[in-house]
Amino acid sequence: MRVGPNETGTRSFLIYDTASGNATRVPVETDIIYFQENLTVLPLEDEEAYISQILINKISAWKLDDDQKKESPRPCQPSGYATNRDRLSSLVVELLDRHKIKLIEPPDLSKVRISNDVMRAEIASAVQKCILELYLPVSQDEPTRDESFSL
Repeated sequence: MRVGPNETGTRSFLIYDTASGNATRVPVETDIIYFQENLTVLPLEDEEAYISQILINKISAWKLDDDQKKESPRPCQPSGYATNRDRLSSLVVELLDRHKIKLIEPPDLSKVRISNDVMRAEIASAVQKCILELYLPVSQDEPTRDESFSL
Protein backbone atom coordinates (compact mmCIF):
# COMPACT_ATOMS: atom_id res chain seq x y z
CA MET A 1 0.00 0.00 0.00
CA ARG A 2 1.42 3.36 -0.98
CA VAL A 3 0.78 6.35 1.27
CA GLY A 4 1.73 10.01 1.00
CA PRO A 5 2.20 12.95 3.35
CA ASN A 6 -1.48 13.96 3.03
CA GLU A 7 -2.50 10.63 4.57
CA THR A 8 -1.51 10.91 8.20
CA GLY A 9 -1.29 8.33 10.96
CA THR A 10 -1.18 4.58 10.96
CA ARG A 11 -3.18 3.23 8.02
CA SER A 12 -5.75 0.56 8.86
CA PHE A 13 -8.88 -1.13 7.61
CA LEU A 14 -11.90 -2.74 9.28
CA ILE A 15 -13.03 -6.33 9.02
CA TYR A 16 -16.72 -6.74 9.76
CA ASP A 17 -17.84 -10.14 11.09
CA THR A 18 -21.43 -10.59 9.86
CA ALA A 19 -22.07 -13.46 12.29
CA SER A 20 -21.13 -11.57 15.47
CA GLY A 21 -21.75 -8.02 14.24
CA ASN A 22 -18.28 -6.97 15.45
CA ALA A 23 -15.70 -4.97 13.55
CA THR A 24 -11.97 -5.41 14.02
CA ARG A 25 -9.42 -2.77 13.04
CA VAL A 26 -6.35 -4.20 11.31
CA PRO A 27 -3.27 -1.98 10.91
CA VAL A 28 -1.57 -1.90 7.52
CA GLU A 29 2.19 -2.37 7.60
CA THR A 30 3.83 0.38 5.58
CA ASP A 31 7.40 1.57 5.19
CA ILE A 32 6.52 5.11 6.26
CA ILE A 33 3.89 6.56 8.59
CA TYR A 34 3.25 10.25 7.89
CA PHE A 35 1.98 12.72 10.47
CA GLN A 36 1.07 16.32 9.88
CA GLU A 37 0.70 18.36 13.04
CA ASN A 38 -0.30 21.90 13.86
CA LEU A 39 2.10 23.57 16.25
CA THR A 40 1.00 26.97 17.55
CA VAL A 41 3.78 28.88 19.27
CA LEU A 42 3.69 31.98 21.48
CA PRO A 43 6.54 34.25 22.65
CA LEU A 44 6.15 33.46 26.33
CA GLU A 45 8.82 34.16 28.94
CA ASP A 46 9.85 30.48 28.93
CA GLU A 47 9.21 29.91 25.24
CA GLU A 48 11.54 26.92 24.91
CA ALA A 49 9.87 24.99 27.75
CA TYR A 50 6.44 25.83 26.31
CA ILE A 51 7.35 24.55 22.83
CA SER A 52 9.10 21.48 24.23
CA GLN A 53 6.01 20.55 26.26
CA ILE A 54 3.73 20.92 23.23
CA LEU A 55 5.98 18.68 21.13
CA ILE A 56 6.37 16.07 23.87
CA ASN A 57 2.56 15.92 24.22
CA LYS A 58 2.16 15.44 20.45
CA ILE A 59 4.84 12.73 20.33
CA SER A 60 3.10 10.87 23.20
CA ALA A 61 -0.27 11.13 21.42
CA TRP A 62 1.15 9.42 18.31
CA LYS A 63 1.67 6.22 20.37
CA LEU A 64 4.46 4.93 18.14
CA ASP A 65 6.97 2.28 19.10
CA ASP A 66 10.69 2.84 18.40
CA ASP A 67 10.56 1.11 15.01
CA GLN A 68 7.58 3.19 13.91
CA LYS A 69 9.33 6.40 15.02
CA LYS A 70 12.27 5.58 12.74
CA GLU A 71 9.89 5.00 9.83
CA SER A 72 7.79 8.11 10.35
CA PRO A 73 9.20 11.26 8.78
CA ARG A 74 7.07 14.30 9.42
CA PRO A 75 6.43 17.63 7.86
CA CYS A 76 6.48 20.36 10.49
CA GLN A 77 4.94 23.79 10.02
CA PRO A 78 4.65 25.81 13.22
CA SER A 79 2.42 28.88 13.20
CA GLY A 80 1.98 31.79 15.57
CA TYR A 81 4.63 34.02 17.11
CA ALA A 82 8.15 33.39 18.37
CA THR A 83 10.92 35.61 19.67
CA ASN A 84 13.57 33.91 17.52
CA ARG A 85 12.74 31.95 14.36
CA ASP A 86 16.18 30.29 14.11
CA ARG A 87 16.06 29.11 17.72
CA LEU A 88 12.54 27.76 17.17
CA SER A 89 13.74 25.71 14.19
CA SER A 90 16.73 24.37 16.14
CA LEU A 91 14.57 23.51 19.14
CA VAL A 92 12.06 21.55 17.05
CA VAL A 93 14.80 19.62 15.24
CA GLU A 94 16.73 18.92 18.49
CA LEU A 95 13.65 17.69 20.34
CA LEU A 96 12.52 15.40 17.52
CA ASP A 97 16.08 14.08 17.12
CA ARG A 98 16.18 13.31 20.84
CA HIS A 99 13.03 11.20 20.36
CA LYS A 100 14.54 9.56 17.25
CA ILE A 101 11.96 11.14 14.96
CA LYS A 102 13.13 12.47 11.62
CA LEU A 103 11.69 15.31 9.61
CA ILE A 104 11.02 15.18 5.88
CA GLU A 105 12.74 18.57 5.62
CA PRO A 106 13.60 21.40 8.03
CA PRO A 107 10.59 22.99 9.77
CA ASP A 108 8.66 25.40 7.53
CA LEU A 109 8.53 28.63 9.53
CA SER A 110 6.70 30.71 6.92
CA LYS A 111 3.67 31.02 9.23
CA VAL A 112 5.69 32.12 12.27
CA ARG A 113 5.88 35.84 12.98
CA ILE A 114 8.52 37.44 15.18
CA SER A 115 7.25 39.15 18.34
CA ASN A 116 8.68 40.03 21.72
CA ASP A 117 5.33 41.17 23.14
CA VAL A 118 5.12 38.93 26.20
CA MET A 119 1.92 40.62 27.47
CA ARG A 120 0.08 39.83 24.22
CA ALA A 121 1.41 36.26 24.40
CA GLU A 122 0.10 35.87 27.95
CA ILE A 123 -3.34 37.04 26.78
CA ALA A 124 -3.22 34.52 23.91
CA SER A 125 -2.15 31.82 26.37
CA ALA A 126 -5.14 32.64 28.62
CA VAL A 127 -7.44 32.41 25.58
CA GLN A 128 -5.92 29.01 24.69
CA LYS A 129 -6.64 27.80 28.23
CA CYS A 130 -10.28 28.88 27.88
CA ILE A 131 -10.55 27.09 24.52
CA LEU A 132 -9.19 23.89 26.08
CA GLU A 133 -11.94 24.05 28.70
CA LEU A 134 -14.72 24.60 26.13
CA TYR A 135 -16.89 21.84 24.78
CA LEU A 136 -16.36 21.79 21.03
CA PRO A 137 -18.72 19.63 18.97
CA VAL A 138 -16.98 17.02 16.84
CA SER A 139 -17.83 17.58 13.20
CA GLN A 140 -16.07 18.07 9.89
CA ASP A 141 -17.74 21.50 9.71
CA GLU A 142 -16.41 22.63 13.10
CA PRO A 143 -12.86 23.80 13.84
CA THR A 144 -10.58 21.59 15.89
CA ARG A 145 -8.91 22.91 19.03
CA ASP A 146 -5.65 23.36 17.11
CA GLU A 147 -7.44 25.36 14.40
CA SER A 148 -8.99 27.49 17.15
CA PHE A 149 -5.48 28.21 18.44
CA SER A 150 -4.22 29.52 15.10
CA LEU A 151 -3.48 33.17 15.61
